[in-house]
Amino acid sequence: MAHSLRQVAAANRETARAEKLSNWSVYLLYRHPGTVLAWLLLKTRLSPTNVSVIGLGVAGLMPLVAGLLPIGAAGIVLFWLAVLFQILDCSDGAMARAGGTGSAAGARYDFLIDMFQWGVLYASMGLLADRMADGGAFWTMLGFAAGWLRLFARVCNDAAPEKTTAPEGASLRLGSLMWFLNGLSGLIPLLLLSGPYMYVAVIAVLVYSIGDVLDALSRVVE
Repeated sequence: MAHSLRQVAAANRETARAEKLSNWSVYLLYRHPGTVLAWLLLKTRLSPTNVSVIGLGVAGLMPLVAGLLPIGAAGIVLFWLAVLFQILDCSDGAMARAGGTGSAAGARYDFLIDMFQWGVLYASMGLLADRMADGGAFWTMLGFAAGWLRLFARVCNDAAPEKTTAPEGASLRLGSLMWFLNGLSGLIPLLLLSGPYMYVAVIAVLVYSIGDVLDALSRVVE
């Protein structure tokens, strides 16, 4: 069955609306390119799972790029790999929804690949920072820690009960702040363009992951 771009967008409208309320930077930067890519890929023999596997391959290239390419080029190539992964991550689900092939198993695979990507991305940032510092593994270990904390935060968020009442007053203002902060994750690939300040980028993602964990734990214990 041939799908028009309008049909693909319509099938993903609810997802895009929810994403706008939960992760605004992904919605702004990657959702629309992901929808267009999904429309193009639906014209091929590739399945959503095939696209997820391609995304896994893209993520797997990240530590190789960080460890083997010349330092001056590695950050730029890592940036484009991270952007490509985000677009692919949007397109596989968009394909499944448009084609009516979504499943719980597919959602689990997507979650695992997504978490793997963040882990290797953060570790790759640390590896590149260590290369710029002429050796050692200190920043790589911090990158691994940031990736593990992000996974822990995601697990906590999934375990948190859904809110049944609308926030008011101070809670509403705090909720708006957390919406903004949580939505910054789509901008993380930009940190790969930090050049000689890559170590600052590693510190930034570690602090961000710690904040993510604290926010997630607050949802669990509410």
